[in-house]
Amino acid sequence: MNIVLTTLNAKYSHQNLALRYLRAFCQDEYPAMIVREFNINQQLSYILAELVDYAPDVLGFSCYIWNIKQTLQIIADIKQVLPKLTIVLGGPEVSFAAEDLVQSYTDIDYVICGEGEKPFKELLRVVTEQNHPETALASIPGLVYRRNGRIYTNQPMFMDLTEVVPVYMGDLSDLEHKIIYYETSRGCPYRCEYCLSSRTGKVRYFPLDRCKQELTRLAQLGVDQVRFVDRTFNCDHKRAMELLSFMIGLDTSTRFQLEISGDLLSAEMLELLSHAPPNRFQFEI
Repeated sequence: MNIVLTTLNAKYSHQNLALRYLRAFCQDEYPAMIVREFNINQQLSYILAELVDYAPDVLGFSCYIWNIKQTLQIIADIKQVLPKLTIVLGGPEVSFAAEDLVQSYTDIDYVICGEGEKPFKELLRVVTEQNHPETALASIPGLVYRRNGRIYTNQPMFMDLTEVVPVYMGDLSDLEHKIIYYETSRGCPYRCEYCLSSRTGKVRYFPLDRCKQELTRLAQLGVDQVRFVDRTFNCDHKRAMELLSFMIGLDTSTRFQLEISGDLLSAEMLELLSHAPPNRFQFEI
């Protein structure tokens, strides 16, 4: 069975972190899985032709606000060419109105809401068996699917981050000239009603030693920029201080971009940052 994961990035220099997680988590059972990234500036006809050439049985899209319109058009077109193709969507742009999306676009077979590593792997097991009993689908966290004219929505899950496979320790040759996205935590400490991050659960952290190992690897590559996607990097003061000190000490020209809360900037943290090499950090506050 041919499994292809894809997305349309906002720019050529961007890369998709979610697809790397999915591929790494599923690699043991589905080693032939293909990840192919495009960008929204490319012709949709070209993207369609490239995807059709893979002859996928399962095609997964990572969906965001900048690519959802093009993604839905590609789905409609590729289903005309490959009508038996199974389409799976995930990502923030489809996680919070999934029922309406599945109702409106019948070419979509499944949507996975929220964190997708384990749910996607479980869905592949069901799909590859070519037997989709409702009991099996009902047990997959975060899955939205259509059966007998009805749409069903399962409760999403929050991953145990120690189970998530590192994605920046193997062959990283595809990251040349790319902006690297990275996270040391998932979830948000705040519950702002205007922000979707408030629905991503409480803050959970990746093991600190693992974060240091991956950051060292990226720094050794000499990538221009690592953008952290932690919602509030400095919500845990002690942990933030340790990671900042670690990044300050790296022998690299890489710049690290962090999203932080300004009211949590302590005098101790400002003193530490005053010792950072020029251009080591960039902040969104």
